[in-house]
Amino acid sequence: MKSELKAIILDDEQKSIDSLQWKVRSIPSSVEIRKTFTSAQKALSYLNGEDIDLIFLDIDMPEMSGIEFAKVLRDNKINAKIIFVTGHDEYILEALRLAAFDYLLKPVDPEDLKNALDRYFKDPPANNLNNLIAELYRHNKPSENEKIALPTSESILYIEKKSICYCASDSNYTGFYLSSGEKILIAKTLGKVEEMLGSGFIRIHNSFIINKEYVSAYHRGTGGSVKLNDGTILPVSKSRKEQVLDSLNK
Repeated sequence: MKSELKAIILDDEQKSIDSLQWKVRSIPSSVEIRKTFTSAQKALSYLNGEDIDLIFLDIDMPEMSGIEFAKVLRDNKINAKIIFVTGHDEYILEALRLAAFDYLLKPVDPEDLKNALDRYFKDPPANNLNNLIAELYRHNKPSENEKIALPTSESILYIEKKSICYCASDSNYTGFYLSSGEKILIAKTLGKVEEMLGSGFIRIHNSFIINKEYVSAYHRGTGGSVKLNDGTILPVSKSRKEQVLDSLNK
């Protein structure tokens, strides 16, 4: 096993740094967290003068995103391995393109972290492409029984797509309305949610996406409206009317 793996953590939230640092230290391994940073520029300055093996890297940061940071590293021939640690699952494809070693979702599962570090210590440590591809497939495969990950402020919820009745835009947030009557609010735009859901769901309005399996009636009008099984009535925009009717009739 390689001794004293030198690592840093870059995340704009100190509580996330503290949590990850504690989890790394709790795992029996030879990982040494040399420094932690909340500033991308300070981390870059440090890396230009230090030989670091591994970077735990957040993605959604105000000064510079983790994706942008990784591109700067590659441009400057800084070859430290990268494990993205983020609450967002939609950047897995970009992580693949950047040859990231692994991709962990917050809150980090200690077992997932241990597995990532165990893989690193294999000789020689290679990019964990198979794991990233599996994650990408898990989040995007077209299956009506598929579970999707919804990152909330407190946890990541895994729900079956077939349980979603409709989604409603709330500025930069989206509310998921489930067949159980539960509502889940996540920090993703409706456009991002539309990409996540895939087939079986219809964008009927700038503010609404519906699961076609829950539609009980279409009411005529300029754009019209749809009635769902629970009695909810949602408007259909005039510009989407033809596409909506075509989708409902298939």
